[in-house]
Amino acid sequence: MKSRKLLFIIFLSLILLPISTNLSLSEDSEEVNIVFSVNFFSFSPSVTIPWGTLMENILPQIGIRVDFHNSTWREYIALRTWNYPIGIEYDHVPTYEEGGYDILFNRFYWDLDPDIIGKFDALTLSNFPNPNFYQYVNPEYDEKLTQYMSEFNQTLKDYYFQELQGILYEDQPAIGVIYGKELYGRRTTIMGIDWDLLYDSSHRPELWNDTDDQIITYAIGGDLDVPSAFLLDKYPSQQWLDNSDAKWMNAVYGRLFQREQTTHYWEPEIALDFAISSDLRNYTVYIDPNAKFSDGSQVLAEDIQYSYELLMTPSVNSPEYNKLLNWFSTNQSIEIVDTLTINFNFSKYCYKPLQVLSEGIIDKSDVEPLIAAHGYSIFSEAPLSANVTDSLVKSCGPFKLELYEPMNNQTIKMVPNIYWNNLTSSGGNNPFLKEYYQTYIRGKDTTVAALADNLVDIVDCFYWSSQEDYENNPDIQYVLAKSGFIDDMSINMRHPIMGTGELTPLGTPEAAKLIRKAISHAVPREALVEHRYSGLATPGTSVIGDICVGYNESLEPYSYDLEQAIEYMEQAGYDVRIKPTKTTFTSLLIMTIGLTTIIGIRKRKLN
Repeated sequence: MKSRKLLFIIFLSLILLPISTNLSLSEDSEEVNIVFSVNFFSFSPSVTIPWGTLMENILPQIGIRVDFHNSTWREYIALRTWNYPIGIEYDHVPTYEEGGYDILFNRFYWDLDPDIIGKFDALTLSNFPNPNFYQYVNPEYDEKLTQYMSEFNQTLKDYYFQELQGILYEDQPAIGVIYGKELYGRRTTIMGIDWDLLYDSSHRPELWNDTDDQIITYAIGGDLDVPSAFLLDKYPSQQWLDNSDAKWMNAVYGRLFQREQTTHYWEPEIALDFAISSDLRNYTVYIDPNAKFSDGSQVLAEDIQYSYELLMTPSVNSPEYNKLLNWFSTNQSIEIVDTLTINFNFSKYCYKPLQVLSEGIIDKSDVEPLIAAHGYSIFSEAPLSANVTDSLVKSCGPFKLELYEPMNNQTIKMVPNIYWNNLTSSGGNNPFLKEYYQTYIRGKDTTVAALADNLVDIVDCFYWSSQEDYENNPDIQYVLAKSGFIDDMSINMRHPIMGTGELTPLGTPEAAKLIRKAISHAVPREALVEHRYSGLATPGTSVIGDICVGYNESLEPYSYDLEQAIEYMEQAGYDVRIKPTKTTFTSLLIMTIGLTTIIGIRKRKLN
């Protein structure tokens, strides 16, 4: 047990050492009074405890002592935050000493379509589980959120969303630390890829190209023991369960709407146009009369209705089932108007309707007889085999599946759908690529070598390669994609000092906000990006993910500035400064190691 603690101390020291060389205090800095103390709570020792431990030793420099730092797993964190049993002892999430939390070091993920409703608005405070576990209340924010929710025009929606981010950036109920990135390798001849969309599996492969030969081979799968990336046994509606399957399915299955490559807004694909009712709950979609499956048959309203009916059929076991039932009360909510017109009647207002209307489309005339003959077992059969042949993968997307060999060559081959250029949304163009392969290769080093040898063209991010893997070869390079994950410091807005401010010298909410700003200025984001995240991150601004459509690019990260932090503490009414000293961050590192030893002895799990 002692040896484990010693190894942990050595490991933590190695993490903090390179950071310490970049974070030195001014020679004229001052010792400070400790004016109050807090407790830390962090998610997973491997995720947030290293920089959480660093913050234990930085915050005392602005007058805030950390009494206790508990690192545990999400199920235990939930009991003190979003799953706190409101109403048993308190009608709110209390401080850490009372069973709640003070500051939580957390990691969570944002989607391209930001799921912001419920996270910071007052209406969700009494919900269980409580997404607004920050307990943030701001009437101005709630008013802007109402405008955001009820707006369909994307330009105005972005405007309101950016205003919401500005409010959170100013108030700091959660302090954004870093935005995560994922690293891909590619040959320099590869063009036309939006890497953020690729990571999200909503990419546009019809726009991809290889200027050498118009053939792309994408190595996908990572360091898996078996090629499970290609052991497809699910209906295409289950594509989002597996990253690798999602990549080829997005090339094969056409949808009513798809993401535009630059803005990431939704735009028509199989749809030609649509109309919205005044209450924003009914969407009438007009299908492009030139939309065709890969055998030349026309895409009809009945195909779209049938595709959605299957997704909402329990026997299909689709992961989209619950999501769609949330928006459509029954299959009858989706009505055929005529052969090329279909109505979607949402049971309630939907803030991302075109995402809901972007499910893959199959040919009813092929699939319905198969179900009648073989039942729903066809959804467990691999493409191009057994009873299903190519029926479940008949394409109305830009490519069609030509080869599917998961166990032998471990390769999928796609070729263009020759009818794609009939679509209005295609602009009269077929895909640039003549052939598009996905292949399974095990092991990062083997795959990077294959890229260098021109055997593959793209190395997937899940091989966890690094920048160094692509150095010294002018024909290959790495690219970074936004992952959607953010590390943040969540603040309990009912904390009497940092949240409500009632126990500050000024006794005001404004004093509490000044303290939160002081803490934000004490976060060494740039050094964390360089040393803790090895460059696979960027400094965070607000707590909204930088991958979100409508992200506010004008916001700049709070600078690492302890003098500014102390000024904010003094504006909050605290007498922090004592006298000039020559304390350096190197000495702080020694304190960190010592404090880590104490924490290792005192650490305990929550009941």
